[in-house]
Amino acid sequence: SGSGKSFLVSLMTMRSAIEGIRTVIIDPEGEYSDVAEAVGGATVVIAPGSELIMNPFDLEVTEDAETGEKSLEINNKVSDMLNLIGVMAGGLTPEQESLISFVLSDLYADFGFTADPESLYMDGAVLEGDTFEHKAKKLMPTFSDFYARLSKFAQEKGNDTLVPVANTLRMFTKDGVYGMFDRQTAPELANLGHMPVVNFDVSKLEENILRPIGMYIALNWTWEMFIKKNPYIKKRVVCDEAWMLMNKNMAGHEYTSKALETMARRIRKQRGALMVASQNFREFADNPQGQAILTNTAVNIFLRQNETDAPEVQKMFRLSDGERDFLTRAPKGNFLLKIGNESTVGQAVPFEYEHYIITKSKPETRQTA
Repeated sequence: SGSGKSFLVSLMTMRSAIEGIRTVIIDPEGEYSDVAEAVGGATVVIAPGSELIMNPFDLEVTEDAETGEKSLEINNKVSDMLNLIGVMAGGLTPEQESLISFVLSDLYADFGFTADPESLYMDGAVLEGDTFEHKAKKLMPTFSDFYARLSKFAQEKGNDTLVPVANTLRMFTKDGVYGMFDRQTAPELANLGHMPVVNFDVSKLEENILRPIGMYIALNWTWEMFIKKNPYIKKRVVCDEAWMLMNKNMAGHEYTSKALETMARRIRKQRGALMVASQNFREFADNPQGQAILTNTAVNIFLRQNETDAPEVQKMFRLSDGERDFLTRAPKGNFLLKIGNESTVGQAVPFEYEHYIITKSKPETRQTA
């Protein structure tokens, strides 16, 4: 804490925009709205009562950046949604996972979706001006559609193993206390993929239940509607304070951590990169998926470390004694950049206008860097 992580992420985001790299930020602390606005981007505040909410059941066509082949990855989407249901339910048994996966698959099938990318659209086209140019997407399932099917399946089959899950999930329907995601995606969100920076601010969500769910839904929706739709454009997803998705005290943490690790593996094929930013190293080190993310990243940037964490950081990333000692005394904004076996020391040095955008204070009066 206080080493300059958020400042460095902000600086990298603004300068990446100049290079044509589009960025989506998952912002659990509400820190990046000024940066998004400064480069012509947008901040979407995900909060109870907000109209700008996405439907987690949304589907998008996947296009291979190398071959150009298109497909509708229903099985991958079912797997993603199964993770979300696991988070909402506070965990699922293997039997429950299996049964719910069939419910999800049948739901998408009944809405007319198959592996054929054309199944995403209705017959005909949409009138735009004087010509018919764009196909209209079919209506997407919502959480209420899923819940109704799950409840009916549990009752008809007399399967007691799904009854408690359905009872738990009821509070996430539109009439429940956590029903904010039970809706079709707001039309205003359709063009976000064309912006240089999109910031999903989830800071106003209740911290223990809704915030991790909101982070997961924003990540999943970003994958569907931003990463997959733009296979030929360089892009980055920033997940700040990602330790929240690894926290073992959170029910369903095994699903959120798995989802983050899956994105880390899959995003490279879409000309994208995942930036995981965290000030809580131990949440990653104590989690199998967290370890997989840390050890398989191509680039690692270390800012000042607590002396109690430094030995573990040194061991996991095979740092020298000199590198470890540097990290325990590094001034704010200074960092160790490590790529493979090569490393160097760097410093976040902003221009005056960059500093003002990030901190809203003049350099001579600033309290943080």
